[in-house]
Amino acid sequence: TNKIKNEIEEFFSKKLFSKAILFPSARSCIGAIIEFNKIGRGNEVYVNKWVSNCLFNTIGYYSNPTINLNDPDLFIFNNLWGVKQKIFKKAKLKKKIKLIDDSCDSILLKKSSTFPNNSDYEIFSLPKIIGSISGGIVISRNKKFINFCIKRQKKNRKLSILQSKLKFFELNKTSIFDYRYNEPINSYLEKNALVDILKKLKNYEINKNLIIKRIKILQNSVKFKIDDDRVGPVIAIELSKLKNQNELKKYFLIRHKLKNYKKNHSKKYLLFPLHFKISEQKFNNYLKILKKNIK
Repeated sequence: TNKIKNEIEEFFSKKLFSKAILFPSARSCIGAIIEFNKIGRGNEVYVNKWVSNCLFNTIGYYSNPTINLNDPDLFIFNNLWGVKQKIFKKAKLKKKIKLIDDSCDSILLKKSSTFPNNSDYEIFSLPKIIGSISGGIVISRNKKFINFCIKRQKKNRKLSILQSKLKFFELNKTSIFDYRYNEPINSYLEKNALVDILKKLKNYEINKNLIIKRIKILQNSVKFKIDDDRVGPVIAIELSKLKNQNELKKYFLIRHKLKNYKKNHSKKYLLFPLHFKISEQKFNNYLKILKKNIK
């Protein structure tokens, strides 16, 4: 298993331009960061509104989630849908605050894309970028943290094996258990999970190239902003720019995202899928639906 783990980490170290550490999930990556920084109940961790519940659950396992921008002890930037989140410069925060770039579904295109907020850590979710059952990657420039992670990978073996089995059972629709509660302290990956990740490493380039191709096709039909150094599995299009919104909700996910962080003002977005799990036929059908509803 060590050989497979090392092969996976070497693969992502090249793709992410930094030493990559493999954990069972992005949640367990955040758990490692929180434990390393000794964040507890007496601390606050900033995460903005409208993020996935897994972030609130992970933070809540250790500490207190807050949407208050006033000097939390840990700050998580939510680089959702492959788009960098910019709130303010690190200089405006207290020096002791540690920063995490949560780039769970981002595929990086350039070395300059790493640590977009000059953060201490950046995390990625492998199910979101290669379609594996398990897996999260954390990168950091802190050598002490890297050494901490290497030791942590060997812990919680029994729990991690159990949770991995439940993930595979859920995939086969035979599990009704919620295995996620203890996910933040997961740190070990058993052989089946590692083999699954190894087999799906090829999806990284397949997914990246297909997303880039589809972005170019989509740009001919609708205007949207993207970062030029990373891509994500979907393109977020402001719902207000589209007509027949109730009809669109039958085909596309609609989500909120903050636009003004200090005032907590948000906008609704239609998420247009680009990733490799969407067939060409389905992509073209979605494109036709979208074109009909552009104002």
